[in-house]
Amino acid sequence: MHNIGSVMGVRLDDHYQDIFAQQVFYPYAGLQYEVHRLQTQHSLMGALLIKNWGLRNEISKAVILHHDRDYLSKTEKHPNVRQITAMLKLANYVALLSHNAESITPELLNYRDNAKRGLENLPLEQVMNAAQAAIETFGCKLDFLEPYEENLIDACGPWR
Repeated sequence: MHNIGSVMGVRLDDHYQDIFAQQVFYPYAGLQYEVHRLQTQHSLMGALLIKNWGLRNEISKAVILHHDRDYLSKTEKHPNVRQITAMLKLANYVALLSHNAESITPELLNYRDNAKRGLENLPLEQVMNAAQAAIETFGCKLDFLEPYEENLIDACGPWR
C-alpha cells in the first residue's frame, strides 16, 4: 500500500521500474534519485491516492514519511503516524531480507534501525519473527528486481 504511488511513476517515466528498484536497496539515496528524475516522489503520489480513497489521514501521512530519515522528529506529537511509518519501513526491510539477504546494504540497515526507533514500545523481536514467518509461509515475490540487482550499486552511486 505504501508504494502505491509507484503506479503513477510508471506513467511519468518509461524507466520508472529502474528508478523504483534502486529504492529497495537504497531507500534514502534511491528516493533522492526519484525526485531528481521526476521532480516528485511515489510517496507523495501514493498519499494523494490514499486520501482520494477516503482512508485515514494517519495512513497518508505515514506513506509520505516512509522514506524520511527525520520522521521521528516530524511525528513527535503524532504517535500513531510514527508507529505506522515505522511499520512501513520495517515491512520494506523484512520483505527484502526474505528475498535476498546477501544484498542488504549499510543504507538499508540504517533504514531498518531508523524504523526500530519508532517502535521502541513494541516487542521488536516478536514483530520481526512474526513478519519473517509470514513471508516464509505466504511468500514474497520481488522478481521484478532480479534483472537490476547487479547494477543497483553503480546506478545509485551519485545520489548517495
